Amino acid sequence: MTRLGIVGYEGDWGTAGDHVLINGSALGGPDRGNFFMSAADGAVAPAVPNNMSVDARTVPVPSELLPPGARTAELTLDRDEDAFLVQSLAWSFPMPGLALNVTPGALATYPGGQVSRTAAVTNVGEAPAADVVVCGQDAGTLAPGATASRTCVSTAGQDDFSAVTEVSGKSLAGDPVTASAATPVDVLHPALTATTSASPTTVLPGAQITLTTVVTNSGDAVLSGVSARSSVDCGFVPRLDPGASVTVECTVTAGEESGTAVVKVTAADQLGGAVQAESSAKYTVIYPRLTIAAAWSTDHARDGELVTITVTVGNPSAVTIYDVRVTGEPASCRRNIPFLAPGQRVTYTCQAVAPVDARLTVSSGITGTAISDSAVVRIASVSEPPPVSEPLPPAAQPVPPRPVAKPEPAAPVPVAVVQLLPISKPAVGGIAAILSAVVMALVASVLSGVRR
Repeated sequence: MTRLGIVGYEGDWGTAGDHVLINGSALGGPDRGNFFMSAADGAVAPAVPNNMSVDARTVPVPSELLPPGARTAELTLDRDEDAFLVQSLAWSFPMPGLALNVTPGALATYPGGQVSRTAAVTNVGEAPAADVVVCGQDAGTLAPGATASRTCVSTAGQDDFSAVTEVSGKSLAGDPVTASAATPVDVLHPALTATTSASPTTVLPGAQITLTTVVTNSGDAVLSGVSARSSVDCGFVPRLDPGASVTVECTVTAGEESGTAVVKVTAADQLGGAVQAESSAKYTVIYPRLTIAAAWSTDHARDGELVTITVTVGNPSAVTIYDVRVTGEPASCRRNIPFLAPGQRVTYTCQAVAPVDARLTVSSGITGTAISDSAVVRIASVSEPPPVSEPLPPAAQPVPPRPVAKPEPAAPVPVAVVQLLPISKPAVGGIAAILSAVVMALVASVLSGVRR
């Protein structure tokens, strides 16, 4: 409501007929017929209505006398018998007032993202606010106490900023009214980094490998639900603040071949966006071998005699084997070899007291008995009986020779006994003939026995 303030002097209490008029209508309410009467509003000392000199009054001007938006008015001071002196006049016009409320009070987004907020503007003044604009959007005219809401959108840059919401309007007389509010916007750059190491890096097939992963929140957003996983779960962290790091561990099993163990890390930022990182560590699967051979100068020795033993240790595999150890008996043949390169052989000699029946074993202190070989050392005492050879299995026994039939003895050859008798000359020819026949019969009999 419009108000008029007047300061004057020498108004008389008892003399009426003085008026203050706006556009021809008197102001002052019940006192409109005697406006100046030496009275001051709100006087407390002395607390009397008549101060005998000064008029200091504020009177309302009804809107029907001075409509909202009016740019001119006619003021008239009128009197009859009373004389007064007006010193000053003051006008108070009602104005619209705009109050702005923006929700939410804080925003967050990614670079290039859009942030939305609701702007509610209220006319807190006593006059209408015309041509109200909120975030570039027309809200029309707001009556006193009325509210209008609009959605405002801003696009984020790379860095944090303030999203400014502006409201403008004017009074019916054309006087501008404005309001604004700044909403902080957190531009998020969520990021994770992960570094994984494997221990050991050189393993046998099926061996256990410990993966140690350092996870760091390398961005500027708070991360939640940080989870690391390889072929098994490696760890979970409920919250990881910007710049903070955490170490997680898990154990995986090596395969048959060399490979790479991969650890994947996932988390969520405060907007619910997924954040990921991945790290890996290589490992080598080896198939190492160690060999050992022992030879001695004699197989039999007297009790207490020193016998020289030659030991050869070799690495026939394609990888260097460290911390090679020869253990067992004889104790004098034990050795520690720092390493054996691929294909390398080491030969040394030692002495032992006969008799000996022992075993030497070569292994690696790193892999234990997983890589090992052994050799027997056996030197007998000369007093011991020679070793009995074990009988061959039945299938391996020699087959006895087949019996050969003996020839039957030849039948005795009959021998004719011839008695020579003295004969006369004339009988010589006949005797010769008889002898010749006997000899032929004997030869034929002999030949017949030989054939049989």
